[in-house]
Formats: sequence, structure tokens, C-alpha cells
Amino acid sequence: MKLYIYQYGFVLDKTTKIPVPGFLIQTDDGKNILVDTGFRKEDPFSGNLLAEEEDTVEKRLLSIGLAPSDIHYVICTHLDPDHCGYHDLFSNATYLIQQEHYDLAKSGANSRLETYRKYWDLPHLNYQVIEGDFELVPGIHLIHTPGHMIGHQSVLVKLPTLGSVIITGDAVFRQDEYLSEQANDLDKEAQMKTNSIRKLKALEKEHNVNLVVFGHDPVQWPHLKKSPEYYQ
Repeated sequence: MKLYIYQYGFVLDKTTKIPVPGFLIQTDDGKNILVDTGFRKEDPFSGNLLAEEEDTVEKRLLSIGLAPSDIHYVICTHLDPDHCGYHDLFSNATYLIQQEHYDLAKSGANSRLETYRKYWDLPHLNYQVIEGDFELVPGIHLIHTPGHMIGHQSVLVKLPTLGSVIITGDAVFRQDEYLSEQANDLDKEAQMKTNSIRKLKALEKEHNVNLVVFGHDPVQWPHLKKSPEYYQ
């Protein structure tokens, strides 16, 4: 099993460059599992987005010899625009999404989820809705972590050499939030967020996690291996 970390670009917050990550997990039996697809480079949802030519999911996949048609699953942490901009590319994949988040998105009640609806709400995309924690394949677990938004999910990956890794997604933007267990201004449900952080901390101990990758941490980002390097 291998874990690649993709750089999809940055959001400029005053003078701080906030990373926008994605992930590819390759299993030993040849499954390619993508976690989030990033923001749409040619249709940015904000004027403060910074991206180079190679900072798209398609270019990141190509750099390790893959095409969108090679992806078997897309794990959708949630449908904020910086996480779902290229959903339309993966017509061969099964999308894994929490039922309550999919229902919220389809309802049209959340304006953030409407931003890129034209890319995620398409008839050729195959969504598999799940409820709660879910083992996708051996060693890859989807973890229900609401708070940033209803139905958000994180990912636990068990690698053969490094050991267990938690991909928090936006359940935890930065390490300081993880330590303080506090919500930020973009989180919809503060108490749910705190509960989800505590859940992730419990999983960290239970599974002897050796790496927690936070959702948008500019301090952690330079210290992570980026594709084409990988964790194993």
C-alpha cells in the first residue's frame, strides 16, 4: 500500500499560503483510491487561489503514470469547492460519501455546496452513500467526523512500513485546532467539531497512528512528502 500526497495549489490568506491537498492511495491488489479532487483551476471560486499548471488532479495523476480512468474509488470528504472541483473527470470511479452530507448537498440548502454543483452533481457519476464509519477495503477506513459540516468524513490508512495515517480533511484544519479541540470560523457545528477531534485522537491512540495529516496546515505542509514521493 502506498500513500501519495498531492498539492492542488494554495489559498492566499493575507500573507499566508494555505495548502489545498489531495491524496492517492494505491493498494497491493491494484486499486487506485483518490481522496478529494481540489478546486477548479480554470473556474476558481475565489480570487485568492494560487495554482501552477501542474497543480490539478489530472496532472498529478499523470506524473505517476495514471489517468482519471484508472481511479476505482473517490473518497469525498465533503463537497466544499476546494475538495470537489474535478469530480466530473472520474466517470469510472465509485464515489464514497456520507448519506447525510449527500442529502444536504442535494437539498440546495447550503450555499457553499452549490458553488461547484455543476461539477459534482452529474448523472454519469456513481455515488455510493454510506452511514457512519466504513471499511472500504482492508486497511482503509472512512471515519465519520461531522462539525466542519454535516456528514464530513476523514480517512484512516494502514501502511505496511510507516504504520497508520489519519487524513483529517477539514475535520481539523491545523495542528493547533487538534491540540485545542476548537472550531474555526468556517465550521458549521462547533460541538460536533470538538467531538470529532476527540474521536480522531482516540483512533490515533487505538491504532498507534504515526502521522496525522491536517486539512490545511501551512506549518505542517513543507514537512510532508509530496508526490511523486510517497509513504509506504
